[in-house]
Amino acid sequence: MGKYSNYKKKLYVSTLNFKETGAIENLTVIGENTRYVIHDDFARNSSGYKRNVKHCRIKGVTTYYSTIYGAGTGDGADWEFEDVIFDGSQVGANSKPANTFTVHNVLASQKNRNIVFKNCIFVSTSERNVKFKTIAYRTSTGADNANNMLTNVSLYGCKFDGTSKGFELVEENPDVYGKGCYYFVNGYGNINAGYEITTTDNKDYSSRVNLI
Repeated sequence: MGKYSNYKKKLYVSTLNFKETGAIENLTVIGENTRYVIHDDFARNSSGYKRNVKHCRIKGVTTYYSTIYGAGTGDGADWEFEDVIFDGSQVGANSKPANTFTVHNVLASQKNRNIVFKNCIFVSTSERNVKFKTIAYRTSTGADNANNMLTNVSLYGCKFDGTSKGFELVEENPDVYGKGCYYFVNGYGNINAGYEITTTDNKDYSSRVNLI
């Protein structure tokens, strides 16, 4: 078990920070008064890397951003989570409900990304607490640098527990990073896998979710 508790620098410190290829297995990871429990956003210059998390419980207790696993995917990311419990039952900075898994893509994309969840459980008192966030471009340049590269997400036999009824496809911040949806979600055998697509470009992205 790994645990970190911080009362003075919770804005900056997480229990575990992933960078490039890495894996954990058969661990309980707890973050108390931290930024996130796990922060996974340090491979922005990668052209392909793997993330494997298996048979783990990731639990937050009053994290700063009310998020268990906060992430950003670099180019060619190939991530797999199997038998993982994302436990947000005790998270809530300023009494806000927890996001169990929040991820955004990155700019200047050249390769698609893949995230697979197998038999995972997302526990929270917040609906749509799994967030797949699109970053489309930098307004400072005005150029579309995301190159329409998708992040493909697969959900197999997962459960959204408590009032945690599913996930959301949403823009990170349309006024800063641009509009649209660069995610595609597929899978089968999930429980309470409701979803919502929230964008501001007036386009229909309903075909981006295909759950049997």
